[in-house]
Amino acid sequence: MESRDNKFTLARQLIQRDGVCISIQVLNEVCRNLLRRANYSEDELKETIQQFTQHTQIHLLSVADSLQASQLREDYALSYWDSLVVAAAQAEGCHILYSEDMQHQQRIDSLTIINPFKL
Repeated sequence: MESRDNKFTLARQLIQRDGVCISIQVLNEVCRNLLRRANYSEDELKETIQQFTQHTQIHLLSVADSLQASQLREDYALSYWDSLVVAAAQAEGCHILYSEDMQHQQRIDSLTIINPFKL
């Protein structure tokens, strides 16, 4: 298992690549964890959100995404939240979805889920 520092470094390298897109749901989860686990102040959190919006495409979830997520749950037995992340990635035309919470190397149509900490 990767150490916390190694995971942090790898995650930071991944999000600094060109063409990265995240769903608003993922941004919200990051913010919640920064507040709870890293004791970020509201000013630090605002700065982090601004950095994300300057360097990362943010996918805002839609009704179509919710409907697609429902289909994904039926077809792939994904959790509610994971299905929304996958639906957002599909809506953006992504071919790779990085997640340590989903099944490594699972294919969902043209999307492959990769756990970056297993590479």
